[in-house]
Amino acid sequence: MGFLFDVAERLNLPRAAVSTASTWTLATLLNIPMLIEDGVIDEN
Repeated sequence: MGFLFDVAERLNLPRAAVSTASTWTLATLLNIPMLIEDGVIDEN
């Protein structure tokens, strides 16, 4: 997807990027200890 930023820059177009997966990943990583404690997932 990085090439799209190059194209937009060459055409002098505004650029923006949003990744909802990053938010979901962060929320999951922050809750891993609780998920292990609750037995939802194991340590391995």
